[in-house]
Amino acid sequence: MTSQVLQLAMFVAGTPLLALWVATARPPSRLDAMLIALTAVLHLAMVWKAGPVWTVAGSFWPPLFAVLLALALWRLALVIPPVLITKPLRPAVFVLAFVVAALAVQNVLIWRARPADPPPLDLEWPLRGGKFVVVHGGRSSLVNHHVGIAAQRDALDIVAVNAAGLRAGGILPKQLDRYRVFGAEVFAPCGGEVVAARDGIADSGAMEEDPALAAGNYLAIACQGHTVLLAHLQSGSVALRTGDTVEAGRPIGRAGSSGNSSEPHLHIHAVTGRVTDGLQLITSASGVPMRFGGRVLMRNDVVRN
Repeated sequence: MTSQVLQLAMFVAGTPLLALWVATARPPSRLDAMLIALTAVLHLAMVWKAGPVWTVAGSFWPPLFAVLLALALWRLALVIPPVLITKPLRPAVFVLAFVVAALAVQNVLIWRARPADPPPLDLEWPLRGGKFVVVHGGRSSLVNHHVGIAAQRDALDIVAVNAAGLRAGGILPKQLDRYRVFGAEVFAPCGGEVVAARDGIADSGAMEEDPALAAGNYLAIACQGHTVLLAHLQSGSVALRTGDTVEAGRPIGRAGSSGNSSEPHLHIHAVTGRVTDGLQLITSASGVPMRFGGRVLMRNDVVRN
């Protein structure tokens, strides 16, 4: 919870402060003005795609920030001096240049995080009847906290949101039923054999992870030469058992918050081959990208289904 609160403060409060700084800046040279403008633009690009808090604060914030920064940049353009570079260069120029370079690197890592290899596994979207957002996904630690684990490097964490892009009633509520995805029906993303399943683990309260039961209640389906894991399912909802055959689109459980889950969401990832061992499924197996409706998804991508 602490990290999310800090991110809220940094992005929701920090970005307007950045816009105010840009709007009130009086750069002594065109170089200074350019560096100030680049700082603002690169910051917005970074938080728009990498910000994990928009489902907490609302999806309207990034467009609003874009308008604020556009107005700030317009105000900055009115006061750009004719001097190209002040000599000698001020220390502030070097600081701004460093900030711009750091933000540029961050943006490259973020916007290139959409996995392209090996070829993605085509699957059906496992949730229906609403608007869904990927809160973790992409092959970079900047947008996906799973990326350091071989089996989960291309995993997605998915939540349901309302029209305003909010995933819960309130800011990080403790009650599970205040999260829109909690109890949502989950459908088989592909047809095949159930090779591993678990149920009966109680759903943990929001922000009360249980690392000892990492996947919580889960179902693993072997299909198309791969194994697909759907995890953190609601206790008592897993509808199939090991050895069952399932068709794509069949209901298989409900989204919950069991196991190592900070809040209700659906976790899904795919690995190469037919993997039946639960530990291997979430650790050492070889993860592969997934494609839904022709799209390989990453953080803040939206799916309406």
